[in-house]
This record gives sequence, C-alpha cells and structure tokens, in this order.
Amino acid sequence: MISKCADFLTDLLIKNNGIEEQDRDLYQYAIYIVLLTISPIFLAIAYGTFFGCIIESVWIILPFMIIRKFSGGYHTEHAWTCFTFSSILLISCIYCSQHITNERSLLIVTFVSILTLSIFSPIEHVNHPLTQKEKVLYQRYVHRILFVLSMIILFMYLLHYVNISKCLSIGIILSAILQLPCIISQCINKF
Repeated sequence: MISKCADFLTDLLIKNNGIEEQDRDLYQYAIYIVLLTISPIFLAIAYGTFFGCIIESVWIILPFMIIRKFSGGYHTEHAWTCFTFSSILLISCIYCSQHITNERSLLIVTFVSILTLSIFSPIEHVNHPLTQKEKVLYQRYVHRILFVLSMIILFMYLLHYVNISKCLSIGIILSAILQLPCIISQCINKF
C-alpha cells in the first residue's frame, strides 16, 4: 500500500514537472521512506478516531516512534504482517490506555521497560547491522530519550494529567515489548 502511494506521488511529481523522469527511483524511494516513517501516526489517528480517543492514540505512538528509531526490536518479514501486527498492538494499547486504573502498577511496569530498553538497546536488524560507533551513539540516544520521557511522565503524573502519563508510559512499554522476541532469540542462540 505504501509502495503504491509512493508510485502515485512520484508519477504526480513527474507529470507536474516537479522532478525529472531520470530521478524517478531516487524520489520514489525517498517518498516511500517518508510515508513509512509517518504511517504509524496515521494509523494511530485512524484508530483513535474510531475509538474516540485521537489525542491518546497520538500520545501512545509518539514515544514509541521516537524510541523505536534508535532502540530497534522485532520486525516482521512482510508489510501486510507488519500492518496486521501493528494494528493489533496499537488497538490493544488504546484499549489499555482507556481501562488501566492502577497508575502505580503502570509506573512500575514503565520503570522495568525503561531498564530493559536501557540495557538492551540498540537491537540490530539483520538487514541493517550497526557499527560499534553507531551502537554506542544509538544507546546514548535511547538513554536521553528515556530520561526526557521519564521526566515528562513524572511531571504529568504529579500535575494530575494521568491520562497523558498513562499514554506515554504505554508507548515506552510497547517499545520494550517489541524488543522481547529479539532478546529471547539472542538468549536462545547463545545456548
């Protein structure tokens, strides 16, 4: 679906003399990457609209997108399985944000998630191995992002903006959950 959108937009740019035909592949790839990067926000807005909680959905997906960029984690092999799996996870997270009543337990799970993300990040993808310098840099980014998000969650919680605090926490937890299959796989491969 994203490929078809990238094709359409590239054709539109060529048709309107925005780009040259010879640059098609370059722009098509760039558009594909941009659409792929912002697609979680569109997905969150769509499901948020359906469930009547757009703002909460965006508060969940933003920390996830920011952390995931540098922490890595599980990836499916096909776009349709990614979409299906992402949809199920996002709907589950939206549901949780509306039904969690024990904020202290959520804060504890968030703290554990922050610890695991801090320890195991970044997790490399098979198709994109990282250099040692990139690993160190990405780990620093994850630590800084988690610190800032932790402070925001704490302040929101103390200022009684519990709903925002819950959603941000769920975004962090989602990032940690998507590292678990990779961590388990690495542990199994060591034995």
